[in-house]
Parts: sequence; structure tokens; C-alpha cells
Amino acid sequence: MQTQNVAPLLGMVAQNLKSYRDIELSRMQSEKDIETDSMVHLTDRLIQKVTNQVASYLRNQSGSVEDDIDVLQRVFNGQNGTA
Repeated sequence: MQTQNVAPLLGMVAQNLKSYRDIELSRMQSEKDIETDSMVHLTDRLIQKVTNQVASYLRNQSGSVEDDIDVLQRVFNGQNGTA
């Protein structure tokens, strides 16, 4: 696996997940009082776990890293924070 190809992808995945988080936190804040710092900390940990899963898959189980990178880029670039 070529790290120079995967690192930008993982950054993009993490950035999209953070965007999803921010959207959901905004929705939750308007509904009721929550502890934003705790929620951000929790979701940051979840984002790290998801990106680690992607990296692990690409490193250990991918048949074609280039094809998988292409698919993941299309999925996360096509969503633009709307989930």
C-alpha cells in the first residue's frame, strides 16, 4: 500500500465525518441543551476509529488499493456533508 496515496484519502474521510458531526451537533443544539465539548470529544474518537478501519482494510484486505481509493473518493466527494 502506498502511504502517499492513502493519507490524503484518510484525511478526506475524516474531514467529511467531521462535517457530518458538525451538522448533527447543530441540529442537536437547537433541540436541547447538550455538552458540546463532550460530544465533540466523543465524535472525534469515533471518527478516528472509522478512519483506522479504512486504513486497516486498505492495508490488509484490499484486493486493489487503487480501485478502493477511487471508490472511497467518489463516495466521500459526492456526499459533501449531507447525510
